Amino acid sequence: MKCIEAAQALGVDRFVIVSSIGTQDAEHAGPMRAYLEAKAAADDALRTSGLSWTIVKPGMLTDEPGSGTVDIATAFGRRDAVSRDNVALVLYHVLLADNTIRTEFELFDGPTPADVAVQSLQRGDGPVTVL
Repeated sequence: MKCIEAAQALGVDRFVIVSSIGTQDAEHAGPMRAYLEAKAAADDALRTSGLSWTIVKPGMLTDEPGSGTVDIATAFGRRDAVSRDNVALVLYHVLLADNTIRTEFELFDGPTPADVAVQSLQRGDGPVTVL
């Protein structure tokens, strides 16, 4: 939340946050509850910040080499893996794509080239839909 406040104070408009899957069901997360509640609070703060935001919720992170191909899920609740390399690649493409402003999505390894997956997102005011 301090980074959001700093961006606002400095006049930085674009803000991409790496969140977590499971934030919508944090109360049932057992030992991960506090972590997911904190992530959910940061997501909520970003949504209402007035910044041009994107929320990326990667699946279980792996150290496998990136394939360059991903699956962007707009229906929340799935559990699957994604390489850290693929997360970094998607973050890069998100920063270049205005269509991702005011969108949030879960991210997993999958069959679609990262740039194509990111371009398929529809700019919105909350969870995204794939065109």
